[in-house]
Amino acid sequence: MSGKNYRFAFDVGTNSLGWAVFELDQKNNPIDLADAGVRIFSDGRDPKSKESLAIARRGPRSMRRRRDRFLQRRSYLMDLLIRAGLMPDDEAARKALEKLDPYGLRSKGLDEPLSLHELGRVIFHLNQRRGFQSNRIADAGNDEDSGKIKTAEKKLIAALAEQGCRTYGEFLAKRQSAPKVREREAVRIRLKGVGAKALYDFYPTRDILKHEFDALWAAQAVHHAALNDALHDKLYNTMFFQRPLKDPVIGKCTFYPEEPRLAKSHPLSQARRIYQDLNHLRLKEGEAPPRNLTLDERDTLAFVLLSGEDVTFKTGLRRLLKLPANTTTSLEESGKVDRLVGDQLVARLSKKGPLKQLWGNLTLDQRADITLKLNTEQSEPP
Repeated sequence: MSGKNYRFAFDVGTNSLGWAVFELDQKNNPIDLADAGVRIFSDGRDPKSKESLAIARRGPRSMRRRRDRFLQRRSYLMDLLIRAGLMPDDEAARKALEKLDPYGLRSKGLDEPLSLHELGRVIFHLNQRRGFQSNRIADAGNDEDSGKIKTAEKKLIAALAEQGCRTYGEFLAKRQSAPKVREREAVRIRLKGVGAKALYDFYPTRDILKHEFDALWAAQAVHHAALNDALHDKLYNTMFFQRPLKDPVIGKCTFYPEEPRLAKSHPLSQARRIYQDLNHLRLKEGEAPPRNLTLDERDTLAFVLLSGEDVTFKTGLRRLLKLPANTTTSLEESGKVDRLVGDQLVARLSKKGPLKQLWGNLTLDQRADITLKLNTEQSEPP
């Protein structure tokens, strides 16, 4: 190839790589196709489920990361407790503290003074089981499990009130001391039942454990001068810190490359999708050739879709446009869809919930601000 100019072209697909080599003249214009080909390779998906192989790796990787963070937090907390005098320097002495019943200490500490080392044992035990932290974004794809936990949380709060327990630790201490109850079974959280009917008897959340830590600290601070606010904040932040989710990397807009793409839920994005679907739609009436929607037909369908309603092909579309019964659409031919999907944002926020009465009076900017808040807010409302 020496002495000649060439241009290489590549077509990168999900599981293929196409290539071509063009010979160029002295002005770098293509004059001949020197060679071309394609390489096919695995698309990295499970042949049965068609899911990405990364999904199978994601779960174990997440478990390893969570375990590493737990060990790191535990080590840092122990160092804090030792330096604050809440744990002995000697490892053998710390081992001896493990024989103390943490549930009894958690209950006793609300009314009676504990030694600093007993309090350290309680704090270390709280860190080991610091409760479930709800994250509405991370839990969005796991509604079944998070729903069971939220139901169990409500049952626990009701049980605390019914039994007059001030903290979760006091509740567990009572369960543990009940007659004919195995000590370990009384304090363990286990899913009972099978499948969709499986439920927890109770499940503590992070907020319930935070409340217990504050209650124990307030009760013991009157007995120990070393328990100051600065130490409280250090221990509290170490035990209950939660890493925020990383913001996803947003690509650039196809038409305005200097600007980021809008979220699919943005009002303008929903409107663009609806009008795009309508502009691509073709109608075929009997033996007549396929045709586009007229402007009036498009606006009629758009009005309904933008209100949050879906339009089915078999009944809705023909009824709205007053079309003959033998009319078919280009989207029906694939057999994969049976309707035009309306504005999903409007359907979820204007049909029910606290925004039902307000949504129709909001401006486009106000709707966009609400959408952004819903997409980025990580915590559940109180």
